[in-house]
Amino acid sequence: INWEQVNGKLDMAMAGIQMDSVIHEVAKAQEKVRSLEGLMKSYELASIPDTDLSLETLKKEEERLRKELDQLKKVRTRKIVRL
Repeated sequence: INWEQVNGKLDMAMAGIQMDSVIHEVAKAQEKVRSLEGLMKSYELASIPDTDLSLETLKKEEERLRKELDQLKKVRTRKIVRL
């Protein structure tokens, strides 16, 4: 048994699982931001009193999460070329 090869494949599998988990969590956070934004719009609130949370802040956060999610997906789908 080539243990270096086995360990390498296990490391790659673990990295893939971790990446999937991060992508999933970022997608959940993005969904929560959208949900909160929808609630604020339905109650016609521009911001939540006693917090720094506003629709503008939510839009910026949603955009940041979208960019991070896109970047993570690009990294995830990249093929590894072995020489």
